Amino acid sequence: MKLLDVLFIRKYYRTREDLLRDGVPSTTEEMKQDIASRPNILEPLLQSDFVERMANLGRVVVENNVKLRDFREEVFGKYTENIPYVDTSRYPSVPLPTSSAHPADESSFDNGAKWTYISGQKVFGNMIPQVRK
Repeated sequence: MKLLDVLFIRKYYRTREDLLRDGVPSTTEEMKQDIASRPNILEPLLQSDFVERMANLGRVVVENNVKLRDFREEVFGKYTENIPYVDTSRYPSVPLPTSSAHPADESSFDNGAKWTYISGQKVFGNMIPQVRK
């Protein structure tokens, strides 16, 4: 963003150094004339095809996420959970300095149970139907 600002946007707006060197317009009319003399780059940028495509892609991403969330709630029902990536508890769980850990003995886990992996609640794919040509 800084590079974009330095290369393109900065030449259309006066910087602090420009204001100190040239002075600040003293009246409202002078300020309006100063603003009117600058080229308007924002309107053509907002009306460009690039911005419109980016907006459409953003809408598609939001729509996909909403549909995936609703689909996940329908499939998993009350078992749907949002698990935070960071510890959000009020009191952090910090081990005491006197605590210690040692490697677990594998024989203590061998009770004849068969372990199976159950996939999580990750739902993926494109949820927006498209007409086949």
